[in-house]
Amino acid sequence: MLSKQYIPSEKLKKQVLLKCLVCQKDFAIKLSRKNKAKYCSLKCRNKIQSKISKDYYSKKYPIGRKFKNQVGYIMIKLPSHPFADSSGYVFEHRLVMEKHIGRYLEPIEIVHHKNHIRDDNKIENLELFGSHSEHKKKHHSRLNENSNWKGGITYKVCEYCKIMFREHKESKFCSKECYWKSGGNKFWEKRWLKS
Repeated sequence: MLSKQYIPSEKLKKQVLLKCLVCQKDFAIKLSRKNKAKYCSLKCRNKIQSKISKDYYSKKYPIGRKFKNQVGYIMIKLPSHPFADSSGYVFEHRLVMEKHIGRYLEPIEIVHHKNHIRDDNKIENLELFGSHSEHKKKHHSRLNENSNWKGGITYKVCEYCKIMFREHKESKFCSKECYWKSGGNKFWEKRWLKS
């Protein structure tokens, strides 16, 4: 049975009472740790450390911070956005389109860059598609009036017969026949005539 009078042991004589910086409670600590200890528990230490790290990262990476990612798209720090990634960033072209139409974009909606320049986020250069399949159809459609690009393959018009052909090695002709019929390379013709 414990007596009412508390007699400190030798171990307790080597301790010092300090006040916790977070909860202001008194706590005992070894004399050797007197200059290092600031908190009564891990819970108090973690409270202050998380606040310090949040302050540090909010200064280092403030809201609205922009950077270009590895693929070439511009990202903006906006952790409050409902579709921000785990780091709190959103694609700038999606934000521009959201502002233009006045609502959040659905995750399946795709914003397309008309000129294929990923950091050109002017509203005139952006086009909204309802799904990935609609976006793919745009890329794999027939030749547009203003381009010769079809589904990742470049087509040209043969200079001799005027037929459209799949580009290969920067050729101006669709076949060897058209090349020779058009006059061919004068240098090679001269060499062939000599031999």
